[in-house]
Amino acid sequence: MGHATDSKFDILRKKAEEIIKGKTEKLDLVQTESELLRAVHTLEVFQIELELQNEELKLSLERSENISQKYTSLYDFAPIAYFTLSEEGVILNLNLIAAKMLGKERSFLKGKAFEKFTPQSDLSTFNDFLAKSFDSKKKEEIEIGVGRGIGYFICAKLTAIVENGHEECCLLTIQDITERKAYEQSMQELNRNLEIHAKELALSNSELERFAYVASHDLQEPLRMVSSFLSLLERKYKNQLDEKALQYIDFAVKGALQMRNIILDLLEYSRVGKQNTQMEWVNLPLILEEIKQLQRKMIKEKRAEITIEGIVSIWVYRSPILQIIQNLIGNALKYSKPDVAPKISILAIDLPTCWQISVSDNGLGIKEEYFEKIFILFMRLHRKEEYEGTGIGLAIVKKIVEGLGGKIWVDSEYQKGSIFHFTIAKSIT
Repeated sequence: MGHATDSKFDILRKKAEEIIKGKTEKLDLVQTESELLRAVHTLEVFQIELELQNEELKLSLERSENISQKYTSLYDFAPIAYFTLSEEGVILNLNLIAAKMLGKERSFLKGKAFEKFTPQSDLSTFNDFLAKSFDSKKKEEIEIGVGRGIGYFICAKLTAIVENGHEECCLLTIQDITERKAYEQSMQELNRNLEIHAKELALSNSELERFAYVASHDLQEPLRMVSSFLSLLERKYKNQLDEKALQYIDFAVKGALQMRNIILDLLEYSRVGKQNTQMEWVNLPLILEEIKQLQRKMIKEKRAEITIEGIVSIWVYRSPILQIIQNLIGNALKYSKPDVAPKISILAIDLPTCWQISVSDNGLGIKEEYFEKIFILFMRLHRKEEYEGTGIGLAIVKKIVEGLGGKIWVDSEYQKGSIFHFTIAKSIT
């Protein structure tokens, strides 16, 4: 043990000698042999007690030294910088990582003003922070530059707690947050760029929508004229034209009508996502009854059976959900098997973050390689002669679903039927 420990034992030894001396002086008053024996016995007991106390004290001091050494090791080798500052901001003590942060030996740094290691721009901020820490006696935090000097400063988070003792001092911890600050700045820059791109995209989309609207209206009139004059030509000169010429006219009229349908579908596609109504609790069985009325002719012709089960209402925009389900039921009716009555069932379930609706049928089914392609604009799996349409319906459905914060996918077995699943987010942004 060190000299400090030896001096403590010297003090204890002197105190013990004084006690024994006091007891010995009392022996002068002993008159009989029996009293002498009792006095010797008493002295021996005192001696044993002192020896036991001495051993206990030694163990206690050893434990204190071990704890002190462990604390010193933890303090010195902690992964965070620790400083002890006076009220004037003078460095009283610091650990190894703190010395490394400032790029100096610990012995050199003790007694130096901490403000010498802060940039000039943060000097007043640091002094105010230190004064506030001593005034409030509460934990205070700031973020300033700390380091060796010009060009060697890091972004640091300082946390101060004032400790009351013989003399008040400030316990200061410093964390290097340079990487975090750089990340925050990069994220801010990224967000600024995203905002700029979002505005540019919104402007571009707006221009495209205007273009689609104007183009569709401007194109419809010439197509209407082509179709009308061809029909007029057919009626007026029908008896003068041969079968081949009449067939050509029929092809041209059908082509014009097909082009008009494509233009109308493109116009509808460009309008998807524009909600002019409020969200509401939509009753799905009532939606289905409305679709049955709209599709009653085809339902009757095909003797279709349509059922619904699961949850009754969902919180959503009414018009889009009607359009989605109507389109999926329309596809199920259109692509049903010949001479087989379509059976279409709708299942709505409540999930933690969304509602999921599935529309299943017993129709033609879809081969697996087309599971993704069917949602692409103008993608058709059948010839126009077999099934009419422009191949844009499922693309519209996909765009509507994604606009409602959901996704759509299909499970199908060729020639056995399909199940279209889609979700609607419970919190639509």
